[in-house]
Amino acid sequence: MGLYFPQDEYEDRWRRVYGEMSAQGFEAALVWSRSAGGYEKFADVFFLTHYYSNQSGQADEDAWLGVGFAAVILAGSEPPQLIADLPTFPEEQVATDRIVRSNEPNRVLLVAQAMRDRGLAKGRVALVGDGFLPWRYARILQEELPGVEWIPADELVEAVRRPKSPRELDCIREGGEIVTAAMTKQLEARQRTVLGTPEDLAGSGGKRTPLEVLGWTGDGGRNFPVAAGCRKGGYRTEHHREGVGQRAADSDRTRMLVAPWRGKYRGL
Repeated sequence: MGLYFPQDEYEDRWRRVYGEMSAQGFEAALVWSRSAGGYEKFADVFFLTHYYSNQSGQADEDAWLGVGFAAVILAGSEPPQLIADLPTFPEEQVATDRIVRSNEPNRVLLVAQAMRDRGLAKGRVALVGDGFLPWRYARILQEELPGVEWIPADELVEAVRRPKSPRELDCIREGGEIVTAAMTKQLEARQRTVLGTPEDLAGSGGKRTPLEVLGWTGDGGRNFPVAAGCRKGGYRTEHHREGVGQRAADSDRTRMLVAPWRGKYRGL
């Protein structure tokens, strides 16, 4: 399995990020991402290199730091230099050929050493990932590289990520088609097992939208959530619908639909 996007797509991304760095007055940037057991902060490194860690968890041991965190060094308009959180991984699936290879368990120290090796031990450096990088890791970087002035710049790569290329838009459309097909199948199954068999099934032939499922006759007072999601090229597409049978009173249907989501948002 190789890259979803061709190599020239990544090279264009690098060019645009270097352009943004120049516009903001940076000659170098250190870009962090957190992946592993989560995916909400993986996008910058993945956008630049197509690297995502499958190592889940953040170790507490002093000698093993940086698990689940990867970094990229950008400097001199050169291809990104990847410092992965794993010593070995399928390198043919990564867009850059500049990879730091090491069995060093402390990946934060490895990042600091890579900065020194690149002659980036002093001066202004954009720090992308300031919003989630553990203070312990940032403190180690400050101690190891006292001559560096770290400038928080979490928007640096994201500003380039926002305008989608034609290939990225095609990727998102492809994911949407996959999820829509999966959602339709789930609605059909839910309709058969929970609500009976209305002729104009929601999502079938464009006759009704999934939200119109609220008007189906069936078992009043029962919630029936359906969800489907997929990832293509680093983009996650997810649909979620929740309905209640028609025999429930309007006020009860509203309450039953809203209550689960209120609980989820309170948890967030």
